[in-house]
Amino acid sequence: MRPGWRGSLLAALLVAGAALPAQAQLFLASRPHPEFAIGPLFVRASVGPALGPATVDVLWSLEIPSTRSAGTLEQDLYLLWPGEVGDLTAPGPPDPALARDLEARGFATLTEGRLPLSALSLYHVGQDRKPEPLGGAPFVTYVRSDRAFGLSAPATLIRIPWTPRLANRAWLVDLRMRVPALVKPERALWIERAFWGARHVVSLGYNQVQGRALFPLY
Repeated sequence: MRPGWRGSLLAALLVAGAALPAQAQLFLASRPHPEFAIGPLFVRASVGPALGPATVDVLWSLEIPSTRSAGTLEQDLYLLWPGEVGDLTAPGPPDPALARDLEARGFATLTEGRLPLSALSLYHVGQDRKPEPLGGAPFVTYVRSDRAFGLSAPATLIRIPWTPRLANRAWLVDLRMRVPALVKPERALWIERAFWGARHVVSLGYNQVQGRALFPLY
């Protein structure tokens, strides 16, 4: 893993929006003080009738100042995801450096692999809009353990390899995962369940990185 990957935070809202200054805690750059921002950013979840694991797509591009060249800003990005990323994986080996770095910081790794990574053109629609494969994004799902609080909830660190598509405003990079615990039963009284049946809640937000497994990384 490149040194200094945790040194810079890039702003990101998990809703559609314009690029923002560096303030939030989801994307991390490889080098300090990156001269670009994440934006626009979209998070899309697909939930089937079975209410099982939901397929989540994180789509984004970079906003680079007109005075800078994308070639001088080339670097890998990292995404902190507050949970597991499921069994939807891409071909290819994991990145051993990710697991080694986390274990050196006192975390215990659970699973590792690669997530599907592709690029979508904004100027093609319908059948012409076919994803361009980008080779996959290595990830490690891990937990934190201590005597006072025991095991933390799992979290995932994902490395997004640099691609010129990140700096091309005509494209969106798409990171796909299958999240196992996104759909949850809604709490209800027995009389509510008797009249209206069981209900479920799907919740996606931003800034959900204050868990014990996430906070030490930024």
